Amino acid sequence: LPAVEKGFVINDPLNHAHHAVNRHDNLLPSLIEARLSALPSFKKVRAKMPRLCDIRAIYEYRNSYPHYDAANVDAELATYGQPLHPGQVLFHGGQYPRDNTGRPLTEFTRPEVFSTSLCAQVAATHSSYHTPKDVWIVRIASGSTIKAIVFKHKGQLLSHEREVLLAKNVQFTLRGTHSDGQYTLYEV
Repeated sequence: LPAVEKGFVINDPLNHAHHAVNRHDNLLPSLIEARLSALPSFKKVRAKMPRLCDIRAIYEYRNSYPHYDAANVDAELATYGQPLHPGQVLFHGGQYPRDNTGRPLTEFTRPEVFSTSLCAQVAATHSSYHTPKDVWIVRIASGSTIKAIVFKHKGQLLSHEREVLLAKNVQFTLRGTHSDGQYTLYEV
């Protein structure tokens, strides 16, 4: 995406996350939505996605979390999900895994589906509900075959989350950590 400007500049994912943990309004989501809506590549990926009403297990996941049928969600992701482009950046707000001494894990595999967002503000809001306040900056690696469902961003419950659901067994490698006030940003 080109830089986002509105009294400030967002020109990379880390900068996006720093702004998100320091803003508590709807400006970033609105700016990101406008940018996404203008991208032909985003329209193309959305056109490949099934309607949520046609993928019942993922619909249940989306609307009844944490009560859902994991096996059927996995099956629908395998059938209808699409791999994301290398370099695609997503965000997640929630506790980053640590070892038994409290240090962040440098490598791990997530055994269940993984909810992410195209907007760091959504991740920052979710992370604010937890201690510690962790925001993940997830960059899809070259050669990744993990499948994803990119949810519709208009006319759905939770559409403001700009959610992208990743299939189970995503492998993560920690690339960097950054502190920003009460938040820790993890580049993976």
